[in-house]
Amino acid sequence: MTKWGIHALFAVLLLASIATNFSGRAIGAAHNEFSSEDVSTAVLRLAQTHGMVLQTTAKGDGVSALTFRAPGCPDPVLLAPVDINLEQLPLVPQLSGDTYAVRYAYLDRVWDKPDRASLYLQWKFHRALQLIGLSRYLPLPYVLLIQAPPDCRSVQPLDWSPIWQPSYVADSIAYKMPLH
Repeated sequence: MTKWGIHALFAVLLLASIATNFSGRAIGAAHNEFSSEDVSTAVLRLAQTHGMVLQTTAKGDGVSALTFRAPGCPDPVLLAPVDINLEQLPLVPQLSGDTYAVRYAYLDRVWDKPDRASLYLQWKFHRALQLIGLSRYLPLPYVLLIQAPPDCRSVQPLDWSPIWQPSYVADSIAYKMPLH
C-alpha cells in the first residue's frame, strides 16, 4: 500500500471514530436504552437456553452477578455483566478464590485475561460499523465476566455473542424474565 493510501485509511478511521462519538443516531440511544440490568436479563435467558439453572443473584454497586448450576459442572458458575472499562471487577463476588477460571466475553470474542485495550478497540470498531449499518452487534458497553470451575467443560465452548445482538436484549426484556 502506498504512503497516501495509508494516510487515507487512517483519515477514514479517525473520521469514523469522531462520528461515533458525536452521533445522535441509534448508537447513542441504544447505549442509554439498555442498562446493566437489561443485559443481565439477556444473560439469564441465554444461560437458561443452555441448560443452566439460576441459583442466586447478587445486586449492588451497579453490578448484577448471577450464579448458576451448569450441566456437568460440580460447582456453581458466576456470570456478571460489567462496564467495558472493567472498573467494576473488584465489586464482583469471587467464587472459591483463585481456583476458578475467569474469562471475559465481548461480542464474538472471549479473553482469558482482562485486556482493556482490546475490549475498548472492539467496542469502538463495532460502534463505527454500527454507525454505517454494518455491525450485526449492538455494541453495548458491557463485558460478560465468566467465573467457572476449571473442570467445567460445558461453559467454555458456549457462544455468548447473542447477548450483544440487537433483538436479543430487547426480546429478553419483552419476555420479562425476572431476576430472582
